Amino acid sequence: MNYKTVVCPFVDVVDCDTFEYRAQDEGARGSFDWEFNYKRLPLTDEDRKNPTKPFKSPVMAGGYFAISRKWFWELGGYDEGLDIWGGEQYELSFKLWQCGGEMVDAPCSRVGHIYRCKYIPFPNPGIGDFISRNYKRVAEVWMDEYKEHLYKRRTAMRDASTGIGDFISRNYKRVAEVWMDEYKEHL
Repeated sequence: MNYKTVVCPFVDVVDCDTFEYRAQDEGARGSFDWEFNYKRLPLTDEDRKNPTKPFKSPVMAGGYFAISRKWFWELGGYDEGLDIWGGEQYELSFKLWQCGGEMVDAPCSRVGHIYRCKYIPFPNPGIGDFISRNYKRVAEVWMDEYKEHLYKRRTAMRDASTGIGDFISRNYKRVAEVWMDEYKEHL
């Protein structure tokens, strides 16, 4: 396999009360809406022909992936300008596709995740709306003109400039001129 291929498992659900393990469906491709909510798209007809074969997926679900150390560091690792959590899955997904890599989901690889029973947000560590800042940073560095779709849905994000950091240090990581159109081909 190409060392620039990132492999993601299926993420199954472990019930938070009973610890019952429930397999998710038989696969879907990762994507997002224009508010940066993670979404799942149906498999292509070609992908459904062989349900055990890994299939290309545009966006990873989160921190569940296998990547070669060499490729991870060639990409610059995680963006150190992103705070706490939120946006790193999009940043890494966009970056690896736009820099000549690919990402596949592997049906034979499964990970169980225990989701919280009640949605109680984590306490804010006193640094404001870090998720919006993270999303804006990802959009500004990786999405070119497509960032406007995000800003139309999250209007306050357009002006969220405090603490988004120096983009110049991230822009040099755009080593391939493939841009967002390469990503769109995989939707």
